[in-house]
Amino acid sequence: MTSDRLLPIRKSGLLRAGVLKTLVTLAVILVGAVTAYHATIYDLKSELAAKADSRAVEQINVQLARIETMLSEVVATKQEQLMLAAAIEKRLGAIEAKLTQLP
Repeated sequence: MTSDRLLPIRKSGLLRAGVLKTLVTLAVILVGAVTAYHATIYDLKSELAAKADSRAVEQINVQLARIETMLSEVVATKQEQLMLAAAIEKRLGAIEAKLTQLP
């Protein structure tokens, strides 16, 4: 009689082990699927950020080119400033000479 009692317990133990093994397998599959999902989302976000960065860099380059063009049109170089200072000094010298000739 003791062997009959042990047999159902063993069967239920085997059944529990099989269910437990199946549950662990399903949990591992679920964790793998969630990990793959998050890895895919992260990869897509990284690609999108890289594209956004390249677009931002291109827009900044265009803006910098515009600013450089404006500055080159408006701002004089050092050589141009020196030439202008020399021309002003020459004119002032001519004005002083005329003023000294006045009675």
